[in-house]
Amino acid sequence: MSLLTLLKELGVTRAIIVTSRAGLANLLVAHAIANLKKRENLDANIIENSILHKETLLEFLARMKIEWNGKVFSGIESLGRAEPPIILYSIGKDVIQHKKLILSHKFEIRVLFVPASKGLGTLLGYPVIRITGLEGKFYRASSSMYGTVNFVMDLNGLREYRSRSENLVWKAKNLLIDSMMDYGEITTKDALIILSARLGMTKEEARKLLSMLVERGEVRIKKGRIEL
Repeated sequence: MSLLTLLKELGVTRAIIVTSRAGLANLLVAHAIANLKKRENLDANIIENSILHKETLLEFLARMKIEWNGKVFSGIESLGRAEPPIILYSIGKDVIQHKKLILSHKFEIRVLFVPASKGLGTLLGYPVIRITGLEGKFYRASSSMYGTVNFVMDLNGLREYRSRSENLVWKAKNLLIDSMMDYGEITTKDALIILSARLGMTKEEARKLLSMLVERGEVRIKKGRIEL
């Protein structure tokens, strides 16, 4: 499973989300509630251990056309009262001092939103996903288990975001793969001709792009030939 897929299926998949972005966290909570409703026909209950913008959450769910009948419980001590599945919301407020309580309700909690993981991933066996902001409404998610992905999110869900340079690297690699499948081995000279012709760039620009592919480990050059 990719990191983007895990985020898209949040709620159905279990995870610890580490972020300081309350606005994004609210949207992800709505997304997790929607996933549980659509996929498992379950109404998630929320443990509000830090201030959750309920009005915003309800607005998100209404615009997503999700009829949510779950409840919001105040304080982490409510873990013993809330029915599963549970979303634990604690943005800006550490929960590690409650790790025994959290562990005792491990199978009831689907998603935790926390400011720092501090060993919770190991304790629960859940993937830890750290989300930071990029420019505008773009975000970067990273996980030691699943790598890194840049994404943009709205009420329609998540989609991957690539910067122009990343998109160019992706296109270049796929062009070289396609060429090797069609023609067999290709030389660095062949690669420069292919990249410059197909991407509309000069030979010098193609040479820099090929160097970027090599630096990132996308391709190798051995005895003047391109290898994957």
